Amino acid sequence: MKRAASPTAADAESAAAATAACCYMPVHEPVKRMRTSNDEPSTTHAADNAAADEEAPEAADRGDDRNQTVQFRLRVSNLDKFTQPKDLKKECSKLELKIRNVKKGPKWDYAILGFDTEEDMTKAAEALEGRTLRRSVMSVSVMRQQQQHDQRVSMRRGNEMNESDSRPASERLLDQVCPLWRKPYEEQLQIKGAEMRKTMYKFRDDMTKILSGSELTARGGSSRGGRGGRGGRGGRGGRGGRGGGRGDQRDNADDAPAEDAQPAADTQTLEEAGEKDAAVRAVEQLSWIRAAKAAHGGLLFPVRDVLPSPLLEGYRNKCEFTFGRDPDGEVSVGFLLGGFRDGLVSVMDPSNCLHVSTASKQIASMLQHLAETSPFPVYDRVAKAGFWRLSLVRTHTTGEIMIMVQVDANGIDKDALAAEKLRIVEVLNSKGAEHNLSITTIVYQESDAMHHGIRAEDPIEMLKGDGVVHEKLFDLTFRVSPGSFFQVNTPATEVLYGKVKDLCLAGPPALPGAAAAAAPDAAAADAAIDTSDDKPAAEPAAEKPAETPATAPVDTKNVILLDLCCGTGTIGITLAKHFKKVIGVEMVQEAINDAVLNATANGVENVEYLHGKAEERIQEVFRKHVAPGDKVVAVLDPPRAGVHGSVIQAIRACKDLKHVVFVACNAKQASVNFVDLCRPTSNRLSGQPFRPVEGIPIDLFPHTAPCELIVTFVRE
Repeated sequence: MKRAASPTAADAESAAAATAACCYMPVHEPVKRMRTSNDEPSTTHAADNAAADEEAPEAADRGDDRNQTVQFRLRVSNLDKFTQPKDLKKECSKLELKIRNVKKGPKWDYAILGFDTEEDMTKAAEALEGRTLRRSVMSVSVMRQQQQHDQRVSMRRGNEMNESDSRPASERLLDQVCPLWRKPYEEQLQIKGAEMRKTMYKFRDDMTKILSGSELTARGGSSRGGRGGRGGRGGRGGRGGRGGGRGDQRDNADDAPAEDAQPAADTQTLEEAGEKDAAVRAVEQLSWIRAAKAAHGGLLFPVRDVLPSPLLEGYRNKCEFTFGRDPDGEVSVGFLLGGFRDGLVSVMDPSNCLHVSTASKQIASMLQHLAETSPFPVYDRVAKAGFWRLSLVRTHTTGEIMIMVQVDANGIDKDALAAEKLRIVEVLNSKGAEHNLSITTIVYQESDAMHHGIRAEDPIEMLKGDGVVHEKLFDLTFRVSPGSFFQVNTPATEVLYGKVKDLCLAGPPALPGAAAAAAPDAAAADAAIDTSDDKPAAEPAAEKPAETPATAPVDTKNVILLDLCCGTGTIGITLAKHFKKVIGVEMVQEAINDAVLNATANGVENVEYLHGKAEERIQEVFRKHVAPGDKVVAVLDPPRAGVHGSVIQAIRACKDLKHVVFVACNAKQASVNFVDLCRPTSNRLSGQPFRPVEGIPIDLFPHTAPCELIVTFVRE
């Protein structure tokens, strides 16, 4: 899998699928765009990437003062808890007040306004005092230097936590980054399996609603309550045309000549006839749903037991650490205790984190020493000032180690900065030797971004090595750059790819005939299984793992593997020896370059890569690379949010593609893709719909909530 393996979901959750079917970062050059993290939700600084401090439109040019503390501040109290920074900005804009920034967490009943001059601050205090905002009367006070210091220290020391929370900081961090750590691993797998089935119940409900709506229309009704003609609503519950009155009122004969009404009626009749024909076809295409629900305990396909990770602790080969201060106000390098949106900025070292490798913990300690002995401060997330920001650490089974350090160098003298770069290398090399760690490459990045995270557009500089490390998968070696999307749990990734291989080589399972799929009594079948979200059918035990669907393996001499969203080529290269040919499609050129290098380095010759969007190149694959008699199986391994709908449209339109293996790192978000693969044929989604036939969950992230899901889709 090719996802940014930070312990955060940087956030996430902002997903890249809206703009791309798939994407990868380049090897060691800045790229045009970075895909969001896909492996697991907020574990370090993810929750706050989207919570960057919003700058006021009126703010003055900062120049090089990013490492300077704002001296002029107001505390605005008695705010409604739902007040947002943009509300305060809008109010200040109406009053023509010049503000520098606004700081307010969603749970705060106050906000802090920063100003560039004392005059601006005084004017704002006079204008805002006693003014009503969202039905609350604001109270304004000037924050003197000591008050500003106390405010920052309060946040740094974790006083933002609920006073009733008696957990030690180390335990709070574990609950943040490894929320399942208190439970035995077998119970963790059961929790993940139950959550996966809950998500698939929702998929079932979505498909059942489509079927029910089609049946209603096919019987002469309308899933939308009927469509009215122009100028009137089409009966009770119906949807009228533009500008219409109520459908239960008689038409006024004076409104239009009688002969003018007939064309609209004819058009409506034709539309209704077309809708009914489409609905009849849809019912036929979805006739398998009720029988599938009955066969699989309410699900539309069997979901197997969650396959466990071979490695339960220290499995992460990539971590993103934050520089900051712990709850005692001391310099610390590790993970945030919570999200900045909630006013949480304390940082705890990862020494007790179960998923972090020993080497990464040692490197976090080395980085802490680096910051403690530096003439420059760690980044203050409240003041938006400081030098040391983030570090990306990669530790691989090959023994190679990458350390990337991100700083904010605004306002720093060039000579002093050059000296600090040299010291970074010296300290990390010497401290690494003390821990028997050989640092392969050290990468340096400067960033003045308001959000907290590593951005592809910020340039990088190699302080040591070439910015590349290597990881082994099976008997193959892959190059990994700072922005490469490489799965964080290597042993579990081998389990994942092994299952993908089995599902691809097994060939598409035979679908049951329409007679077997159709339920004799639709109403009875629906009544037998509760399709509500709150009360799913009595949850069946997960079906036991099966090697592959019960079909004879296909002859691999004529099977083409289409690796959509191939990134740096890990899946295709890993499986290449089992197929006639692998065709990878990827929209980021630098990732294609990586894939070519990886294939060459591993002596894999039966691969070819196409640069471009999957929806634009998929037809070319069949025109130029698929010979008569060849069979094609597609592997789709998209980002966390799934792929853009245009990719699913292209897959549906490709009539010779009948077998898709979908690897979802977040089944809940990818469910919309599942639905579109299975929807009835329409103008938007041409071609026969697919059907899901098997789901295999695999745990790549022990002690955390996420779980991978492989789903096989086939069609006639």
